[in-house]
Amino acid sequence: MLRGSSELLQRSVRHLVPVVEAIASVPPTTWDLDLDHYNSQGIEQVHSTARVIRSAFRPVQASDILVTKVMLGVFGCVPAFDTYFKKGFGASTFSMGSLQKVGEFYRANAASIDAMRQPTLDFTTGQPTTRLYTRAKVVDMIFFIKGGYPGATADA
Repeated sequence: MLRGSSELLQRSVRHLVPVVEAIASVPPTTWDLDLDHYNSQGIEQVHSTARVIRSAFRPVQASDILVTKVMLGVFGCVPAFDTYFKKGFGASTFSMGSLQKVGEFYRANAASIDAMRQPTLDFTTGQPTTRLYTRAKVVDMIFFIKGGYPGATADA
């Protein structure tokens, strides 16, 4: 999210200390939260975590894209609500309603989504680990492609 037009790019990395502190302050259960736990409590936890992270970016106005990309990258608990995901998924905003819709999509397609989960790679060795991509990451990739990302193909 550090693009040339980004206000974050114009700031010192020290500006992100409150964001790291906010991430460290969320309930430990957030680290295990994925789409298979998107009931009312899980959705509230995702939304609450987003509020905590958003407030940590002050005085920068953190967009839904920035907040959900941070959450996807750190916790893997929510798709990144960027332009391509929102277009592909048919959501206009990051909200409790759109999170419920994501949960419903997962429940309707759980077997297929779970089958698409692949092992992450060890950074040092490049070898597969025992940790799989989260369900939220798989759904993020599906709708990122469906939303028309120009570098993606339907076979990807």
